[in-house]
Amino acid sequence: MLELISSGLLSVWLEAAGVEASASRSPLPPPDTWGVVVPQTDLDVNRTLDAYLKSLEAAGMARADQGLWFQADITGLGSYQGTEVRRAASLTKLATTLAVLDALSVDWAIETTVLVRGEVEDGTLYGQLIISGDRDPFFVYEEVLELGNAIQEAGIERITGGIVVEGDVMLEGEQDPEKVATMIRRSWSPENWTPEIESAYLRMAKGTPQPDIPVKRDRRRSKSNRLGEAEPVIIHRSLSAIGLLKHMNVYSDNILAQELADRVGTPAEIAARVAQLARVPATEIQLVDGSGLDPNNQISPRAVCAILVAIQRHLWSRGLTVGDVLPIFGIDGGTVDDRSMPANATVKTGTLWDTSTLAGVFPTRDRGLVWFAIFNGGEDYTLKFREQQDKLLRALEQYWGKADRDAEAIAPGLKTEADTRIGAPGRNRILRSW
Repeated sequence: MLELISSGLLSVWLEAAGVEASASRSPLPPPDTWGVVVPQTDLDVNRTLDAYLKSLEAAGMARADQGLWFQADITGLGSYQGTEVRRAASLTKLATTLAVLDALSVDWAIETTVLVRGEVEDGTLYGQLIISGDRDPFFVYEEVLELGNAIQEAGIERITGGIVVEGDVMLEGEQDPEKVATMIRRSWSPENWTPEIESAYLRMAKGTPQPDIPVKRDRRRSKSNRLGEAEPVIIHRSLSAIGLLKHMNVYSDNILAQELADRVGTPAEIAARVAQLARVPATEIQLVDGSGLDPNNQISPRAVCAILVAIQRHLWSRGLTVGDVLPIFGIDGGTVDDRSMPANATVKTGTLWDTSTLAGVFPTRDRGLVWFAIFNGGEDYTLKFREQQDKLLRALEQYWGKADRDAEAIAPGLKTEADTRIGAPGRNRILRSW
């Protein structure tokens, strides 16, 4: 059976499973009806899932280590061990996503404040430029470069007293204040750019100015030679919660995931709240971190689908969809860059050394939106697991038919670059200029 699937003869595989195309379409229900479903009998789908499991068995993977759940909106389609918890890997980030959306507004952002202590004369700051943060996990070179442009727009072209980092500022993962200050100073000096800074600049919008703010020590600080109180000059806002979640899920960023999870609760608190929001038994969601790195994060396939639907339910009333926070195959790249899924599949991947998971939603002609969760376990077989996951989805898409129209129900609704693009202008609010 493994050779049959790998050959690409998906229609033959479906015929071997005794599957005939269904003509019934499951329409998109009102958002308040989206929720968890119980298993129902769809013999055609279950035969297809059985063929998939047999292909894994033929390759030496134990059937008992697999878990599957498929539903069309609120109609159960098929499952295998769908209510049993197992290693979720980075599907844990779906629970983090829902918890963040529930606890914070979609436009919530982390603020970093730029202050001056001293005087500004003819574009020169005689004193200190202070960067004070609140642990923005996505404060990266692109953001610092655009912040430098805003500082110049405010009228500061040179600094004589140095750059001081206060509070909790993390730049490109570096947390030491002195090292961060050095990285910022180098970012605002194009002739001293490192390859990393230059690469970040090339990723920014074409035509973005290169900030050039020389920082030189000078004994003169101000007319009175006293620095005085620090004065806020710029408020820098991070990507919105939606933008942070999108990046977290597209690239499966473990550091970002844990930073966001820590802001909304302990793992036990998040698990309990997510189970409530997803309308599943609390026993089906067991968390020990926010990223999925720990193998003791355990979620059932059914609960993963319920979490996905709860995310869609939450965002729908705000004009957004799961496509605003999850990678879309063929558009976003990231962890789905080398995959081969149905068009517009909106998914989250997960990988540990002996675990491969995939969950999401894809549009079909006959069944509308199909929500799914695939859990594969068994030795170091993750690359083959991914291949078989994709072939299963394509087989089911062939069975139900490709969507004959765009999947508006899962298309991103967020159009503002300031919310979604790293280093975009518009997130720096100038409070004082000279």
